[in-house]
Amino acid sequence: MKIKILTLITLVGILAFSCDDPVRVEHKTAEQDHSKHQEHEVKEVTGLELNEGEKWEANRETHEGMHKIKTIIEASTPATLDDFYKMRVECNNQTSYIINNCSMTGEAHNQLHFVLHPILDNIKELKEAESITQGEKAYKTLSKNIADYFTFFKI
Repeated sequence: MKIKILTLITLVGILAFSCDDPVRVEHKTAEQDHSKHQEHEVKEVTGLELNEGEKWEANRETHEGMHKIKTIIEASTPATLDDFYKMRVECNNQTSYIINNCSMTGEAHNQLHFVLHPILDNIKELKEAESITQGEKAYKTLSKNIADYFTFFKI
């Protein structure tokens, strides 16, 4: 239980400092923004909750970026490490777009981080896969995590 609480506190602290101020001009890639708290394992979404039984409201750019990632995944049939790498590049472009255009606030924004950070981990794992098995694991988990986003968010 202590580990879960410490992990949650650490995650909240990281999330509080990792979000871009919408006024800032500096743009980061998703990997640059997220690399400081990678754990090198394919992660699944945990901690997400509905908003009193309803989906959270996402900003249009976040929803569009997530939809594009879903489309990339559904259109892909990766069979080689290069295929996983190419998919990672396309998905990373979308997560960068989401991060750089985030205008969400409050609890909806906090909940988004529960799904976005594992997705960033999954995308990084696509790049770092040293075998087809590792790539497939990251691809499968990414597919599940994107589906989780659509279970908990709407525009």
